[in-house]
Amino acid sequence: MKERQQNWQLNSKVGTGYVAAFIDYHSYAEAMLPPWAYTAETPADPDGSYQTSLTSFINEAFYNTSGRTFNAGADVFPPDPGTGPDWAYGLLGIRATMTIELEGHSFCLPATQIQNVGKEQFAGVKALAAFIRQHGGEPSTQVGIFAPGNGSTRLYLVAADHQPVSHGWLIAVVAVSVILVVFVSLVAMRSWFNCFSSSRRDYRPESAIELE
Repeated sequence: MKERQQNWQLNSKVGTGYVAAFIDYHSYAEAMLPPWAYTAETPADPDGSYQTSLTSFINEAFYNTSGRTFNAGADVFPPDPGTGPDWAYGLLGIRATMTIELEGHSFCLPATQIQNVGKEQFAGVKALAAFIRQHGGEPSTQVGIFAPGNGSTRLYLVAADHQPVSHGWLIAVVAVSVILVVFVSLVAMRSWFNCFSSSRRDYRPESAIELE
């Protein structure tokens, strides 16, 4: 996605296009969360008003389909650094971006609600496309790679005086997670084996019981 955006910026070739929207689906909170999540503040206009209008437009589609109204805005939750929409907007300049927290009361949506949620969210996707057709989906010129002197828009990703973030920590976390899962599995298997062995020792077939 980043490469596509950069190619369009450098070449503007017919057919290459740019990324017009980025939606990150989560569960569960019934909320639409546009940038900036890392500060819980709406970007300056015109991007801020564009994103606020977009969430209102999608919210109307949700209500007309399911009767639900989602909370919307960058400040619905406390600051939350590192979200996908912040990256899509801050680095790639994608204005039509947000996290959509689906409805429900747990992370595992009951099967009986899947169809209703699917219809609601499909209506939201169609509303997103209609909004982009009406108001445009060109990348931002305030932030991201299309902004003049775009270095200042990357401050929330990597501080200017720091080296690029290494992925070594991610590899270490994955390795530790795998080791932990294996260890827990072995402990569980050992516990089950001990329990099984004990039950075998305590078991006395009826033919072996002495009757008095």
